[in-house]
Amino acid sequence: LIDLGIVCTQPKEKDFESFFLTQDPMNVIIHRDNILSKEKTVPLKKLANESLVLYRDDFNLHDEIIQHCKKIGFQPKIVFETSQRDLMIQTVVANLGVALLPSRLCPTKETNPRVSESVVVRPLVEPEIMHVLYVIWKRGHYLSHAAQLWLDFVRNKARVISNL
Repeated sequence: LIDLGIVCTQPKEKDFESFFLTQDPMNVIIHRDNILSKEKTVPLKKLANESLVLYRDDFNLHDEIIQHCKKIGFQPKIVFETSQRDLMIQTVVANLGVALLPSRLCPTKETNPRVSESVVVRPLVEPEIMHVLYVIWKRGHYLSHAAQLWLDFVRNKARVISNL
């Protein structure tokens, strides 16, 4: 039913053809009153006692963040899960938790000046967690001319961006 897809994990080569599209480092969104807001970067271990706001468990990042937390020795304290980025950010604005989002989805002074008065965005480090995207399609599946043109367009754009 679906010709092409964009997914967060590299698919099994026997079932799908794919190519790397992009990657984006995870950032921490913190209320300005939180002591972590003074840090330039935030190591994951410093989130051990924080109330976390994450994407729901049907998002790949949810499980990946939990796995990284467990790997360095703590069970994250998740206080809220949602599929809505704006709701995650508003939860931080209300000082109810700390959110983890890919850097491209974080609020900035340019995109949301009101929110950026209440929160700060810091890179997540130790470990750095990357949100990775792949374009996939079923191996051996017929692709329409339009789908093939789209694939060629995206593949060429991805090459140009990776060479910058």
